[in-house]
Formats: sequence, C-alpha cells, structure tokens
Amino acid sequence: MEEQVSNIQKSIAHTNSLLNILTLEGTINWEDLISLVTPPKQKRTWSSYFSADEQEKLRESLPKLEMDTPSIKRWINLVRRIELCIQDNISPGSEHAKLIIEDIEILSQETFQGDQNLMDKFWRVRRSQELSNELNLYPINQEIIDFLEEAYALTQGQLG
Repeated sequence: MEEQVSNIQKSIAHTNSLLNILTLEGTINWEDLISLVTPPKQKRTWSSYFSADEQEKLRESLPKLEMDTPSIKRWINLVRRIELCIQDNISPGSEHAKLIIEDIEILSQETFQGDQNLMDKFWRVRRSQELSNELNLYPINQEIIDFLEEAYALTQGQLG
C-alpha cells in the first residue's frame, strides 16, 4: 500500500512538473518527458558547491517544478515577464526591468530567508548553464540570465 501511495505521489509530482514546463515554455518536448523518468547523470553533486547545512536549507526552500505552490507560480511568472521583455525589446534599464528586479529580490529574500551568502553562492551556480545542468536544475535560457544580470547591475548602479 505504501509503495502505491509513493508511486501516485511521484506521478502527481511528474504531472506538476510537466504542467509547469508547459506554462514556462508553451510546449513539452520529449527530452522533458524522458528527464522525469530517467535519473540524471551527475558529474558533480550539490556537496561540490554547498555545505550540508546549505544543502538542507536549499532542499527545504528552493521551488521545484513538481510543486504546485504560489511560490513556484511567482517564479514562473517572473521568468515569463522577462521573456516578454526580451521578446518586446524592452531594455534591462526600463521601469519594467526595475520592477522585475524588485520582485526577484522579494522572492529571493523569502526563498533564502535573508541568507545573502547562500543567495550569492546559489546564483553563481544558477547562472552557469553547465553547473545548473550538473545539479539537474531547470535550464534557464541564457538570454534571461543576461537580461537579469544587466538589469540588476543597472539597478545597483542607480542605487549605489
């Protein structure tokens, strides 16, 4: 009975992942389906980048695609807003971008519970396509990362 419950929970998690991928990308690729049932081949592990305490904090607080929570929906909406800015040629120095950065800072404070060091460490890993893949993080388009970094730098330049 416990095994059946576990299998049903995994199926629900996989379904939520697919729904969130569909929301983000507007389509589902075979690679997305396969990645849900095939364990990733990891060269490095989370312990290569984070202490045991940091890993535990990240495990508890990072949004996961298999979740159906307000937090994951807010992160998905942020990614979609950035995609729209890129699509509509809205500058990373625009008011839209400033609001996106403010929203990211708010969500990051919630996600990392104010731990700036952990937030910075995670971002160093997250912004690297290679490291994100190694840790089996959802791939974020490099254009989105570049937009974010430029918008953040411009925002910090205006504040500092």
